[in-house]
Amino acid sequence: STGGGQDWLAFDVNFKTDLGKDIPKEVIQKMLSAGKRSGTSKNGKQVVISNFDADTLETVLRDTNPRQENGLYYAAKNQGAYLRRLKDYYNKNTEDSLDLNIIKELPDTIQSTLRTYQEEGIAWLYQRITEDSAALLADDMGLGKTLQTLSLVYLLKKKSSSSEPTLVVCPTSLLGNWQAEVQKFFPSLNTLILHGPKRKDYFSVANSADIIITSYALTARDLDFYTSQAFSTLVIDEASIIRNPDTQAAKALGKIKASHRIALTGTPVENAVRDLWSLYQFLLPGYLGTRKEFQQFYEQPLNAGNGGLPDTAVLKRLRMRVEPFMLRRTKANVAKDLPPKMHQTIYCEPSASQKKTYAKLLQQGAAKVDMLEDGAARIQILTVLLRLRQASCDLRLLDSEMDITPEEASSKIIRLVELLLEAKRGGHRVLIFSQFTTMLGLIKQALTEANISFAYLDGATKDRTKEVEKFQSPTGPDTFLISLKAGGYGLNLTAADTVVHFDPWWNPAVEAQATDRAYRIGQTKPTTVYKMVSKGTVEEKIIKLQQTKQGLISSTLGDENAPLMQGLSQNEIAGLLQ
Repeated sequence: STGGGQDWLAFDVNFKTDLGKDIPKEVIQKMLSAGKRSGTSKNGKQVVISNFDADTLETVLRDTNPRQENGLYYAAKNQGAYLRRLKDYYNKNTEDSLDLNIIKELPDTIQSTLRTYQEEGIAWLYQRITEDSAALLADDMGLGKTLQTLSLVYLLKKKSSSSEPTLVVCPTSLLGNWQAEVQKFFPSLNTLILHGPKRKDYFSVANSADIIITSYALTARDLDFYTSQAFSTLVIDEASIIRNPDTQAAKALGKIKASHRIALTGTPVENAVRDLWSLYQFLLPGYLGTRKEFQQFYEQPLNAGNGGLPDTAVLKRLRMRVEPFMLRRTKANVAKDLPPKMHQTIYCEPSASQKKTYAKLLQQGAAKVDMLEDGAARIQILTVLLRLRQASCDLRLLDSEMDITPEEASSKIIRLVELLLEAKRGGHRVLIFSQFTTMLGLIKQALTEANISFAYLDGATKDRTKEVEKFQSPTGPDTFLISLKAGGYGLNLTAADTVVHFDPWWNPAVEAQATDRAYRIGQTKPTTVYKMVSKGTVEEKIIKLQQTKQGLISSTLGDENAPLMQGLSQNEIAGLLQ
């Protein structure tokens, strides 16, 4: 039962036999204080307490660190969900009652797009945040963690009179993605990205935004600003970034004031015990004790284990501690809610060097085109577009000898590696398509450095069958790199359940055909298709054009033969250079 104060709650512990008869508390306490697991009650009956129950009681009293008063225990309020979880466990009540009525408060456009598991996820987030102010959403990649989180942010804003903004902290490569998702699903919420050399110019007006988006590195660098503000909700995306609590980012996030805290990660966190402490220290400071206590009572017993296997009782107790705040669904769990194919666009913010080079190419190209007659102008436009598309992917496509870091050369490669590492941790295997074989070569380098295995296929591959068999094997590589020309037809790659189009293909039919290398007869899992797009570039423009002209763009731009784009007027093609 909750006490009258704001920051603590009162609870009691009672003991019953398997037949439901009460056992005096003193008998149990006497046994446990003597380090025994059995004893005798006043009427001479033998009492035996299971190791698990004894350890659980010890865990409760140690981890919740309660004070005793008037025969009751008083623990910090943030232990409430854990104590309720224990109570449900011993009452054999496993039903988690979620109030789905909250979904009706969302805009109709959102309600009509939500899948059942997403509605449950939003209701769960709302319950956790309103009751305990903290939640860890650990859904598998591609299940819509961003949409569920933004729905919660919308609901909290709708039901609160406070004007405090939400702060989203994510990897630099995801800044644009968060902004695009807000604009797509909740256009009424205004966003502000605080990034780049001029970000401090916007500090003074930041409070007028509904959602502020920044990166982990800049949170630590701009900590004075962030600690001078109060936020409604603090969201961290790709939360595994703070697994090491000694990093500047982890320390900085702990100092930011927010009424609610949410961590998002597609990685099954229960597989990495030592990482849990850092995540929960962000969500609920002190909830899992000090680092030393966590190490002593959880990490060491689990690592010591039994013949190399973790101690199942300790693991069970740890799960009971972390489960109330963590929601984890895999694609297999929710397969019945998923369509056979799910499409998602990943917007990548180009690096400073990419933006600079792109602007220069655009300016020079447009000037050249202006001086030419219609027919020649069309060919020149295709040449300029090819170079712009290369700059959008990786600057090293323009000059292989360029002296540049991978981060500056291509924001897309950085994001791709992050995505593939998440896929690997979640047990997903991935097809990666690009039109540029040189790009595939650069991706190969990045994958080798990140310890991500791959099969490879382009027009020059002599033994296609060998590469296909290698990938299709149950112990095959994590990824399969395929060029457009080599991978368009005849491949059956059902070992993959994830497809990445590194550079968008302007012909929707060709793109769909490539995707269907994975989605074929024999594929038992839903397939997730990611299209990577550089923000503010010709890639974004052509995708918009593709949507309005579906079916008319019948040629793949940038093919070595530089085909003309049938179905598009001269003005439409020229518009791509504006």
